[in-house]
Formats: sequence, structure tokens, C-alpha cells
Amino acid sequence: MPERDVVITGAGAVGAFGAGLDALGTCLAGDPIETRRFELREGGLTVGYAGWRVRQHWPEAPARLGRMDRSSQHFLLAGWQALTASGLSAEQRTSTGLVLGTRFGCLLVNEAYHRGLLLKGYRLASPLLFGYTVPSAPAGELSIALGLQGPNLTLMAGDSSGGSALARAAAWIRHGRVDRVIAGGCDTQGPWLAQELHDAGVRDGDGPVPAEAAAVVVLEAADCARARGARALGAVGESEEGFGDGDAEDPLAHNVGRTYAAAAPLAVTAMAGGLARFGPVAVHDELGYRVRLDIRGPG
Repeated sequence: MPERDVVITGAGAVGAFGAGLDALGTCLAGDPIETRRFELREGGLTVGYAGWRVRQHWPEAPARLGRMDRSSQHFLLAGWQALTASGLSAEQRTSTGLVLGTRFGCLLVNEAYHRGLLLKGYRLASPLLFGYTVPSAPAGELSIALGLQGPNLTLMAGDSSGGSALARAAAWIRHGRVDRVIAGGCDTQGPWLAQELHDAGVRDGDGPVPAEAAAVVVLEAADCARARGARALGAVGESEEGFGDGDAEDPLAHNVGRTYAAAAPLAVTAMAGGLARFGPVAVHDELGYRVRLDIRGPG
């Protein structure tokens, strides 16, 4: 079977810059992100932290939204934005896959759940928190809310997780496993993570501020997009993954903060939304694992 071309037909993004592509564009034009300072054991740390609520931007969000952890809420909103922009029908969604990349996963939920065990005992452990003590919870919530029944995968590969998610999703389509995949990255911030980052040497004023964000794109086989009359916002060429040397960076960090697993998906979202020039996107983790994506214009 010949390899299929992969195009982008929808995009969504949320974070400390706000919610939606317009908010991302305003941030890239110079508006500052929203921040919050957490006081820690020794000093404190300022992080990019979103003060908005999902229902401000999606009043019809699922009723179960209130029980979700922060990562699930953010990934759900970004996914809904991307799917709405793509115009996929309910029937087309049933065969759509999903790939999520995250560096920190459910760390914040795990800490809150474990703290409850220590302070209250196992008999009073929170059943609401327990369901989100797995890193794949945001992917599961998005699949349930949007009716996605295709293959579902969560990747944790450091800062390169979001880039790996996009590469894996494109490969699924290119080699005929599925026609469409919703793919992206998500990492959120909180007091316990701020303490962990501080312990690892992250300090205010030392490079881009750590910031939360979620970004999602809808990837689709080009022939399927043409058949349903969907407009391609960009195209995904071949990707490269593996350990090795080479230039790689968080392309939007100067404006939106260091967003970890959301870095590559945010850059691709910005290109698809007409907010950045098309070109290669390369990210890596601290161990040297590198992902390079070739993102081209729709023509």
C-alpha cells in the first residue's frame, strides 16, 4: 500500500496565554502570559498559570467537567476547539484515533491523592481523584466527550512527548492504520510541580518561565480530507526521532513560556492557524531524545 499524505484540518490551543488561536496570536504579538507565584520550602517559583475556566469558552462542556483534573480540562477544551474547526461529523469521529503526549502526566493528581491518604487514611481516600491517577486520563476524557473510538495512545517521553505524539499520529495515517487522528500535548502547572522544578534547579529569571498549555491538531489522510471537502491548514511530512546531537528548541518559549510536552504541538498549531511560518519543528528532552517534524503549507 503506498504511503498516504497527511494534512492538518483543525487546531486548538489553550494555556497561560488564554484559550483559542486568537489568544495565542495576541500572545505571540507581544501580550504577556498570565503568571502565578508559588511559595515553596526555600523561596518560590513563578509559573505561567491560566486563570480562565473552561465553561467561559465552552458553555456546553460535558457535565462531568467539574470532576476532571486540570490537565483533562485543558486537553478537552483544546481538543474540542480542534475538532470543531475540522468539521468532522459524529460518524467520522467514531473511527478517529487519538495520541496524547505529556511530560508530567498525572503528577499533580498523584500528589493530591497521596496527601489525602497520609492525612485522612485509606478509608477516606478520594474516589474522584483516584480516576485521574493515570497519565492517560486526559486522552480518555477527550475520547468519551467527543465520541472517538479509534486507537488511543498516551506517550511520556520528556519534553519531546508532544512531538512524538504528532509523529506517531502521522505515521498511523501514512501507513493506513487509520484515516484521522487527534494528536497533541498537554502539561499543566501547580504547587507540587513548582516545588519539583525548583528542586531541579529552575529559578525565576533563568530562561523562559515554566508554563502550562495544551495544543491539539486534527491530522487526516489528504484523500479523505478532499473527499469531504475539508480545507487543509497545513501538511505533515516525514519525521525523525531518536537520540543524537542537533539543534532543537522550544520554538515559542520566549512568548508562551516553557510548555514542555505542549511545545511542538503549539508550534504546529501556530503554523496551521496562520500565526507562524511553516517549517521544521524540532524538540528534545534533557536526555538527548530528539523529534523533528517537517510542517509544510497546505499547497
